[in-house]
Amino acid sequence: MERIKRQRNNSVNNYDNNKKQKIQVETNCLLKEFVACFEILSNELIYEIFDLLDFHDVYQAFYSLNARFHNLVVNSTVPIEVNLSSISKSTFQRYNKDVILPNKYRIHSLHLSNPCLYDDISSPIHILSQFLRLETLSLNNIESKHLEDLLPRLVSLPCLSSLSITSINIIRDRTPIYYQIIRLPALKYCSLSFKRSFCVNSSLLTIDKYSPIEHLIIKHSISINQLYSLLSHVPQLRRLYVSDISGSSTKYMKTFVLAYLTHISLNLNSMDFNEFEEMTIDIFNQAKVLHISISHSYDRMFSNADKWEQLILSHMPNLLIFDIQYRNIIYTNNHNGNQEISNTPFDNFTSSFWNKRQWFFTQQYFRKQDRNHAILYSTDPYRSE
Repeated sequence: MERIKRQRNNSVNNYDNNKKQKIQVETNCLLKEFVACFEILSNELIYEIFDLLDFHDVYQAFYSLNARFHNLVVNSTVPIEVNLSSISKSTFQRYNKDVILPNKYRIHSLHLSNPCLYDDISSPIHILSQFLRLETLSLNNIESKHLEDLLPRLVSLPCLSSLSITSINIIRDRTPIYYQIIRLPALKYCSLSFKRSFCVNSSLLTIDKYSPIEHLIIKHSISINQLYSLLSHVPQLRRLYVSDISGSSTKYMKTFVLAYLTHISLNLNSMDFNEFEEMTIDIFNQAKVLHISISHSYDRMFSNADKWEQLILSHMPNLLIFDIQYRNIIYTNNHNGNQEISNTPFDNFTSSFWNKRQWFFTQQYFRKQDRNHAILYSTDPYRSE
């Protein structure tokens, strides 16, 4: 009985092995047919296909395929975009030796997010000043010590137009980083995200230098004074996003003009309406698009439609899109909190001023963690665009 059972198992195993071999043979045949068909294509057409693919995929698929494709990869003039975000150390070492180091002049874009590569002595991060055609650089999960060492070397890159930085540790004084960024000669787009800290002691910029930045994204907390100091060095700015602006006890003396700033997106934190009004008069008077989110502010003026109407008519005459979200906590001494909430409407956001511009709003009230919350927000902010 056991012998019959073993014979059956052997038969099944032989069948499975034969089936796998057949599939492997068929796969190899299909691969050869594909390569043969691909071989027919002209070099120019193959380069167009390369241009549509991630270059690391091109390297893996064609670099060792045969002599012709190897030469096509090596001798290509197609700009290389290097993405080292998810790559093993062994794969990186091969890719670095075969592609990155011999083709520094072809690399237009470099993305890093693996913290280990910042410490690796063979990493391209240590020779970035040799990447003279680099246009886009993304540094994610970088420590401040590496950032402070790297930024001064970027000033020698004549084509660097896009820079994105995300730090993984707290940077107490951000002014030296802002200073190095302002010095970059060709920068048009800059996105900065520094780890949140409640003890940042950044001083104000005091350099006589101006940046060509047109699109600035700040994804960390910054005071009004620090923001003014930074904006005074970007006269060509067209788009601004700041994730967390807080008020300041002292006022920055504004001596600059942002004549091209038309698209603004802000999250205000612990700021009153008068501070925002002053900021609008100073730097937002050319605004065409305003996205604004207000939280943790106890100033009810943000919910006053007449105040907004006066501000827009007087200081934002070109505004086409007004997108607001205002969240407030309503404190009450009476136990019937829901009743008091329902009797606390936002004022006059349905007047002819708002209807004429087709800016419409709604409001919600709810109770969370024993607190009464009220929210005013735009319902169709892009209607007038």
